[in-house]
Amino acid sequence: MFWGRRKKTAQNEHPQIKDDENLNNCIAILRHLGFSANPYGIGVMTFQLEKYSTAEIAVNIAILTLARDIRDREDVESLVNISIHAIKVAEIMKEFRDRGMMRQSVWQNDTIGLAGIMKIDSEQLEWCERILSDPVGGRVRLADSIIEY
Repeated sequence: MFWGRRKKTAQNEHPQIKDDENLNNCIAILRHLGFSANPYGIGVMTFQLEKYSTAEIAVNIAILTLARDIRDREDVESLVNISIHAIKVAEIMKEFRDRGMMRQSVWQNDTIGLAGIMKIDSEQLEWCERILSDPVGGRVRLADSIIEY
């Protein structure tokens, strides 16, 4: 997916993690969504693999990262670009749901949160804080956008 100018990243930023196909799939899906996991993100992925699908985990980390990026920016141009990225994430989420990669209940919950943060209005930061109150994924940055805002 290409939504804008990509940031320059190292060619092998994440060496493949041996013997863990699900974790490698999760990293690949997150990258497809426009994000690159950091070591904390990889740890959260590993922790969540018992309860969630790889697509559900990647989407969750994407939404947490979008919320953090919105909270950390004030200029309107960046907020618009982040919202455009969020719309693309929403489109991919629908594909994941339609293909059975996300459960309906998880998709609904994530869609509500994503809709709350992608609207540039007086409630946007409140939604970001609500999303970042997640005790597992909201404490530290789990990924970075590979799209330049």
